[in-house]
Amino acid sequence: MSEFPIKGIHHVEFNVADAWAITNQFRKRFGFQLIAQSIGEENSFVLRQGGITYVVKDSRKANSQIRRFVELHGDGVKDIAFSVEDAPAAFREALERGAQQSPSGIFAIKTYGSVRHSFVDEKVVRPWEKYERVRCNTRPVGLFAIDHFVGNVPKGHMNPSIDLYRRLGFNEIDHFAENINVGKSAFMSKVSQNGRVISNVNEPDGDQPTHIDDFLAPRNNNGPGVQHKALATRDIVSTVRKMRSRGQKFLPIPDEYYEMLPERFPKIAREEIVELQELGILLDVDKKGKKLKQIFTEHLFVLDSLFDEVIEREDWGLPSEAEGFGRANVAALFAAKERASKRLQVHS
Repeated sequence: MSEFPIKGIHHVEFNVADAWAITNQFRKRFGFQLIAQSIGEENSFVLRQGGITYVVKDSRKANSQIRRFVELHGDGVKDIAFSVEDAPAAFREALERGAQQSPSGIFAIKTYGSVRHSFVDEKVVRPWEKYERVRCNTRPVGLFAIDHFVGNVPKGHMNPSIDLYRRLGFNEIDHFAENINVGKSAFMSKVSQNGRVISNVNEPDGDQPTHIDDFLAPRNNNGPGVQHKALATRDIVSTVRKMRSRGQKFLPIPDEYYEMLPERFPKIAREEIVELQELGILLDVDKKGKKLKQIFTEHLFVLDSLFDEVIEREDWGLPSEAEGFGRANVAALFAAKERASKRLQVHS
């Protein structure tokens, strides 16, 4: 498929039940600055940190699109908007290439579930031109870009989703199947990229339920949607320390994972492993010897669906930056949990 120039991710829009509460959560725990707002029957708050922009919306209108999204999925990501040179032209081109127009948003197309991709160029489309400007001092934590975003879809629905991104000029850069929990359950993942925008789509791949099935369940997201976003930092140790000090919780990692790191990466210094273990940060090393460090938050909202990843790639933004998405950590984590389980059996 021919090129489809996308400059980057312009913003991420959340549709939620209580926009002010979620806005404060992003400010206090994640270090985002509130820069603009619109108050009324539909409330909208714009936050920014580095090159990341969030828009958090709620609505008191009974039949509004925001309310319908929240009633169907709970709090979650509605829009991952793309920065382009010419939004109307990009929208027309996307439709000509087979994308479907979203029933909501301006110059927007449908992707999996109720999620959309809007096109924004700041010339024709100025999303917050009429918003009230706000200046609230919030200390940042060092997040500066969205590294990638991940969507979950039901089994058999991944290829149509990937085909949409292929039509938008994305190239597939990674494709793998991970057998997790000692082979009892599995999932498939495909990663595609257009410039600095990276999309990852997961689907279950096995007979046993997976964490993806749990996300898709009616009690959680109730269908396909954005599972998480990876937020880039150049110093994950500093960022995670700040976030933890502000009350943000992360997924616990068993000590056995860190006991196994010297076996996996003999060149890693013991002092670094101790620091990673203290904060619960995961480590992977690519074929070039570049380090990738990552950590996952607990779920962000009431339902057990959306969470965030914090990621540090060695030499981020350079041609030699660390590659991959830490997929080896999936197997390593489950191996560590299996080791921990055996120890409990021995001592019980």
